[in-house]
Amino acid sequence: MRRILKRFTGLFCVLALCLSMLPVSALAAEDAPSNQPTTLLSDDNVAKIEENEYPTLDEAVNAAEDGATIELLADATTKGWNLTKSLTITSAPDLAEKPTVTFEKDGIALWGKTLTFKGIDVVMNGVGSTPYGEWTWMTICASKDAVLALDNVNMTMDATGSTGSPHAIYFCSNNKLNLTNGSVLTIKNYPNDALEWDGGDGGYNVNITNSTFISDHNRSGFTGTFYATITNSKVDVVNSLGNGSNGSHFIIEDSEVNFNNNGSHGLSAGELSIDNSTVNTKNNNGMGITVNNAFTVENGSIVTVTGNAGNSSYGYAAVRLYNDYPFTVDSTSELYIEDNNNTGLYVRQGNLTVEDGAVLKITGNKVSHSLLDSYGGGIYVGYGNNYDPAVILPADAIICNNHALVAGDDIYVSEGVSGPSLSFGKVGSGWTLDGGEGDCIDAIDGWYDDSEGARWEAHEEPYHAVEFTDFEPLTGFASATGLTALKAAHGLSPLEPGEETGWDTSKSKTATNLDSNFESDVTLSLPAAEEQLVTDVVFVLDKSTSATVEAKSLEMLRSLKDQLENTGAKINVGVVIFNAVANVANNGEFFDLATEYADIEAAIQQTLKSGTNMHAGLLAGKAMLDADTSVDSSRKYLILVSDGLTYYYCKGGNYDQAYTISSRNGGDTGTGGRNEQPNDGLSAWECKYSSDYVPENWASYFDAVKGVLDSEYTKYEYSLNDPNRPKTSDLDSEGSIPYVNRNGYPINVDLSLYNSNALYQEMSKEYHCYALKAESGVDSYGFGISFMDYLAGGETVDFADIQNDIYYLLDKGSYVVDEIGSGTDNKSNGYDFDFVNDIDRLALTVDGEVLDKTELIDPSFNDPYITSAYGFGFNDAANADESAYDFVLKYYAKGQDGASDECFVWEINVPVSNFAPVQLTYTVKLTNPQTAEGTYGQYDADGSENYSGLYTNNSATLYPVDINSRPGQPENFRRPTVSYTIQTSRPDPGRPSHRPDRDDEPESLNTEDHVAYIIGYTDGTVRPEGDIARSEVATIFFRLLTDEAREAYWSQTNPYSDVASGDWYNNAISTLTSMGILDGYPDGTFRPTEPITRSEFTKIAVSFFEFTEGDFTYDGRFSDVEGTEWYVTFLAAAVEYGLIEGMPDGTFHPLDNITRAEACTIVNRTLGRAPHEAHLLPRGEMLTWPDNNTSAWYYAAMQEATNSHDYIWTEGEDTEEWTGRLTERDWAALERVWSDAHDAPGGEVMD
Repeated sequence: MRRILKRFTGLFCVLALCLSMLPVSALAAEDAPSNQPTTLLSDDNVAKIEENEYPTLDEAVNAAEDGATIELLADATTKGWNLTKSLTITSAPDLAEKPTVTFEKDGIALWGKTLTFKGIDVVMNGVGSTPYGEWTWMTICASKDAVLALDNVNMTMDATGSTGSPHAIYFCSNNKLNLTNGSVLTIKNYPNDALEWDGGDGGYNVNITNSTFISDHNRSGFTGTFYATITNSKVDVVNSLGNGSNGSHFIIEDSEVNFNNNGSHGLSAGELSIDNSTVNTKNNNGMGITVNNAFTVENGSIVTVTGNAGNSSYGYAAVRLYNDYPFTVDSTSELYIEDNNNTGLYVRQGNLTVEDGAVLKITGNKVSHSLLDSYGGGIYVGYGNNYDPAVILPADAIICNNHALVAGDDIYVSEGVSGPSLSFGKVGSGWTLDGGEGDCIDAIDGWYDDSEGARWEAHEEPYHAVEFTDFEPLTGFASATGLTALKAAHGLSPLEPGEETGWDTSKSKTATNLDSNFESDVTLSLPAAEEQLVTDVVFVLDKSTSATVEAKSLEMLRSLKDQLENTGAKINVGVVIFNAVANVANNGEFFDLATEYADIEAAIQQTLKSGTNMHAGLLAGKAMLDADTSVDSSRKYLILVSDGLTYYYCKGGNYDQAYTISSRNGGDTGTGGRNEQPNDGLSAWECKYSSDYVPENWASYFDAVKGVLDSEYTKYEYSLNDPNRPKTSDLDSEGSIPYVNRNGYPINVDLSLYNSNALYQEMSKEYHCYALKAESGVDSYGFGISFMDYLAGGETVDFADIQNDIYYLLDKGSYVVDEIGSGTDNKSNGYDFDFVNDIDRLALTVDGEVLDKTELIDPSFNDPYITSAYGFGFNDAANADESAYDFVLKYYAKGQDGASDECFVWEINVPVSNFAPVQLTYTVKLTNPQTAEGTYGQYDADGSENYSGLYTNNSATLYPVDINSRPGQPENFRRPTVSYTIQTSRPDPGRPSHRPDRDDEPESLNTEDHVAYIIGYTDGTVRPEGDIARSEVATIFFRLLTDEAREAYWSQTNPYSDVASGDWYNNAISTLTSMGILDGYPDGTFRPTEPITRSEFTKIAVSFFEFTEGDFTYDGRFSDVEGTEWYVTFLAAAVEYGLIEGMPDGTFHPLDNITRAEACTIVNRTLGRAPHEAHLLPRGEMLTWPDNNTSAWYYAAMQEATNSHDYIWTEGEDTEEWTGRLTERDWAALERVWSDAHDAPGGEVMD
């Protein structure tokens, strides 16, 4: 109908051109006065044409010639005008106030001419028709080329009270509406459009300059294809019943434009140009802005689009760029698309460039319907496989916290023809999720896959947090081409140490305390350094397990046994076979896989019959794993093998007693006959359900079972040996669930499945659990295999997978990110550690073997922010890049993004075994130690004390990949803390001399092998300045005896009243006493736990040399030693053999307790060892101690005492040079060997 009216309107316009040849009186309003000039002057006149005044405005209009100017002398009214001439209606000079023209009946029909209002007010309230009889559905209408101009005019058009359904201003073709010089045009309450053009010739149709246009509560503000040029003006189009605009072209300069609260679209445009302007489109039911042609935002413009697109019929997006045109937001402008009710920005075709420097913020948009198939909450590029638009966004665009129903919360790029493209940057710092639509409020750290069917999920299983990382290293930009769905989110949140999450990856981090150079050696261990390499594996097998499955399980165990050979690791194996109850092999004790494989094989292959009770088997398996508290939960595995056809269950934790529920079979009539037999076996399933029934959703099935657990089912519950348990011959038994009531109770199969599932799920949170399907031979029930699939989480697992899980801790692709420490110490001082970027300070070992290392140089690495890189364990001669190494360390002095905290990334390119620990050792240095006296920080070698301050690292996070190449939840290492003490003065006893030249050797001591003879304390220290007990001294020299001397003088008896045969130090003290090296006190004691003095220790050391008392004379060199003391001969001999030197002040302090460092120095000299700090191994390749500072006089001596090593003698110097580290001797084990050889009980030396 609307189109018909428009066509008639066009015909009327043509007719009007013909009628315009008639006299103007023929077109005047019907009650207008005759066109007769009047020259009467009167105070009642309201209008004037040159010198002629008129009592009414209508008389003046009728009298006016084409092009005339009518001056208003006062307010005037009119019945409406049917104009075929151009007129200007203005205010007469010198009026105190603007005169007002009020239209009382009709509006204006303008026939190809120009009507100008100037300097007056115009009121057209309740006017719904022109005077022209065919134009009765608009207030103002014009034929082709007509112009309506407002110059400093306030014009109000309010349709309230009008009849019909009028438009406000309706122009036919190539018309112009000009608002200038502060004019205000207000159009409101029109049931049809405020401004509507039926056509145009491409000229500018609406020109608003230095003026205001308001459309309020009309059907539409702008309708039709025409140009609206808005310059230095304000336009408000609000509360429209339909679109704010519909297809017009808008040129907006230096203006404020608002399209808000409209019933359909806000600003719907053909071409849209916004120049140095502010444009708001808010709370429109349709799109906020939709553009069909070119779109330009430039010169500091600000565009805000919010609250739009809620309507499911036309609310496609907040901003839609529709056709194949260029779209640009320049570098000075801002575009905000926030909190809309569907996709934020939809680029269907064309090329959009938002230049760098522009502000682009697309946040809080939420897809609420399916107009765009529910994809792309933030930005949607393309549409299906139809178009290939290209979008370029600035590096700092903010796109986050949007939500889509199906895929691509923040970014969605469709398939396209050849592939739409989107160029965008990395997420910004400080972005956080807002908690909307089930999201968390955690920090955003990257772009993550958010595809259909694989939505981002980092908090609940199944996890899906696959990061999009295809960014160009130098530019930081990525180009997504073709199907891409992304969300600004975060990776799996790292588990903190000690969190109650069941088992996690075994790992540890330790640090030595700061030395005199303020350096600490830090070691990352996988698995944890302190962890025993022991694993528990429990098989829970259905009695009906086939021989094929049994053979596969045994094959797995044989392979594990072979893999563990010579590793020192251990696997404990438990075997549970369930029938009606659980049958636990080996009386519930574990078998040792290495030594009891045959027993394991026999246990797995045993045959049982009668009933199936999976619940009992799981209870027994759990009991075995729970009982072994010596093994970490991360090393415990339960393997369930069953056909899933379970129908008995247990109560409490007792797996030796089975229970069932009796229910009647029922029948066609539900009463009498064979089918009313009680049934508490497997076939009860088909009586309640059907034999082929398989729950479509097992979670819903278990919810349904849970829902009937509050029934009185226990009155039908029996243990298997209950004499009252109904027999099959007990027809219509009152002790069985009546058939007609079966759905109100759980049956035995229900409870067996329910309890088994609940227990399996509980165990899976703590241990590694696997559910494998067994071949049952029972084909009539499909629910069993389906149930096993449900327990397995829908994954297919075989014994090869399980073997890999047991043997391997991590797969290749795992990595660690370690951020070097900085912050505030315990005294509120800032601190900062630096990574010591020196290959000689790095070491990586696998099962104690040091791997070769290589510094890798760019351009091997395509990473602009990398500072250095190191490869360990070269494995591929065909490649020279990082992939050729088992492990790679990448160091970033300014963070991975070049603008954050110092860190390194340790990449793992090979699987890591549970039974061959991998350790990476590196050094950090405190760059800004304090200078004031005091102790700073608290030392916690492994972070277990949770001290704060002086962390060697801010964070260290493992990103694990399991042996099936599945990324796991990241896990944080504990954070060690260190300390240091500043003293203004401290004594320096002087550096001991190097190895003396001598011919005499202590023949009873092993001087060839440079083995460690000191073991550190359990807290990781060696305490060089601490005392050493007499028993410890005996133990040291006992360890250093040659095998021949130990055999010759072996003894387990001694004369001392305080050294018993069962004491750990008995063998050492007894043997050295029999050699004549040791003696006790006159009271018959040895006092093994008391500290030893310097003179006593010197006597013991020098006693290993062959000399007599008269060979040496004391020369009085020590000012505090008189020549008459009992020990002077031994001191003289020790000086001669180069064992002692005394203090720098000439004293010896003979009665002081000797320190461990002093003792080790004398032992080294006794053995002829000559360590020097310049000729040791790199710190990462030897044991180091936090309290053995590199600048201490005893540093080399303590390293010599605690590290077994190969060596050569340096040329020209009497010093040794270490060439490699040796495996440390197990002194306790050796002591047991020596004791066993002499059939001696007890007496093990201290570890």
